[in-house]
Amino acid sequence: MGIYHGKVLRFEDAKKILALDVDLDLGPLDKTVIPFEHARSVILKNPDKLLALDCACRSTRENGCYPRDVCIWIGEPFFSFILDHNTTGNPRIITSEEAIAIMEAERERGHMQHALFKDAMGDRLYCICNCCSCCCNAIKAHNYTTVPTFIPSGYVRDVNNDKCQGCGTCVETCNFFAVSLVDEKAVVDQAKCLGCGLCEEKCPNGAITLKRDPAKTEPLDIDELRQKYGR
Repeated sequence: MGIYHGKVLRFEDAKKILALDVDLDLGPLDKTVIPFEHARSVILKNPDKLLALDCACRSTRENGCYPRDVCIWIGEPFFSFILDHNTTGNPRIITSEEAIAIMEAERERGHMQHALFKDAMGDRLYCICNCCSCCCNAIKAHNYTTVPTFIPSGYVRDVNNDKCQGCGTCVETCNFFAVSLVDEKAVVDQAKCLGCGLCEEKCPNGAITLKRDPAKTEPLDIDELRQKYGR
């Protein structure tokens, strides 16, 4: 894998990160959580300092989605650097409640969240993006090239066939083409499912649940990781 990555997040896991109000230092995570050599630390200094920044993917497209300010930057030194130097992304200071409200609104629109890691950003988590498949370059790269852009949340969807009515809502919701209808029942391609949880939330019949998948990466669950690493 390369050195630029995003880890897909369930809503619950993203919310825990955005609600942090004390410094967090989990250090380099095990490869069962973040399976690449570079940029796999969770070190958040002043995590209550949050910025909403215009999404570059939406902003550079002729008919990009609105709202634009859906990229949430977390903590120092990123907070101060962006305020001092960014002149194009319209940064604005937000509270954790506002950040979570942005994420909730994006999920209502069918958009998914991922945590960004990059070696050039100090080998650590620095941003949570809210991504739509129509604009997001990372989703397009993941779906249409041979280089995976995202690593999974640690969950996959499980379908209760007795409850599934074959309505196709989950097929339309999935950003990664992981679901299809076979004999009027939803069938998931486990290799493509990244466990974002949108289909679970959108299913009108309660037929979908997320389950842990030991074959994939462990979740970026702050509470679980704190217990595991003792920090």
